[in-house]
Amino acid sequence: MNTRTTAALTATALALTLTTACTSTQPKANLGTSPTPSASPSPTGPPDPRFELPNDVKVTISADTTGDSAKDEVLRYNGYHIMAVQEAMAGKGPTDPMLLKYVQDSSAVAHINELKDYKKRGLTLSGEFLFYDRKVTIKSSVLASVLFCEDQRNGYSKELATGKVRLTHPSKTDFIQHSSIVQKGSDGVWREISYLWKRGVEQCVRS
Repeated sequence: MNTRTTAALTATALALTLTTACTSTQPKANLGTSPTPSASPSPTGPPDPRFELPNDVKVTISADTTGDSAKDEVLRYNGYHIMAVQEAMAGKGPTDPMLLKYVQDSSAVAHINELKDYKKRGLTLSGEFLFYDRKVTIKSSVLASVLFCEDQRNGYSKELATGKVRLTHPSKTDFIQHSSIVQKGSDGVWREISYLWKRGVEQCVRS
């Protein structure tokens, strides 16, 4: 599948990566009836945000927890960043409040340009999208980077006008490596501020 465009790749530069109403899954950690992408938040902290996806879109995010509270907090918010983008790609578009909350600066420019291009081509998402091997590097108390993989072998584009799913044959290019820089705001929220991706990276390829 090819949901990401060249425009999205060139629109940003990287100086150096959940919950849903009922359509996203998380294999290792659960809060109530909704899955969470990583470490559970503190009982005294804010509740996990809820994301909405169409019935034919499934997003699975590996927990990848480390036992390090700082890294696991970044991983939790990275899950929100992923879900915000997937929610917007699956239909809510570039004005999705969740996207605007969790993705900012050059990262927001890249994602919004990608979303506008996708809408212009009359496309949305269908299928299953897997995110895994998420690794955090803490730069400071308010800055970190996340490297993670995506498997799109069972994820496809769908034509909005006809509902036709554009099926593709699995290939190495279905595996994407994502890199992001995240920054913690004064409100305690980690936001993605810079983003880059590349297809066919060997370390993301799996059988």
